[in-house]
Amino acid sequence: LQMLKQTDIHGLMYVDDAMLYQEPSGHVIRSLAWAETLPAAQRPTLLQVGSLTQAADDAQAIWKFA
Repeated sequence: LQMLKQTDIHGLMYVDDAMLYQEPSGHVIRSLAWAETLPAAQRPTLLQVGSLTQAADDAQAIWKFA
């Protein structure tokens, strides 16, 4: 996560039962728009957080980050 921050790459992190992002990128904006087309019960949880580093510390499980 520090390397992503140092190189100004917008990260996406899959934790517990949500996908977290810090800065909205084209990919995130498209994902949010796609999620809105799904029935509410099937929508993925995409949340903007102030800090991916803090969110990683707070998460019970980290499945993937990019």
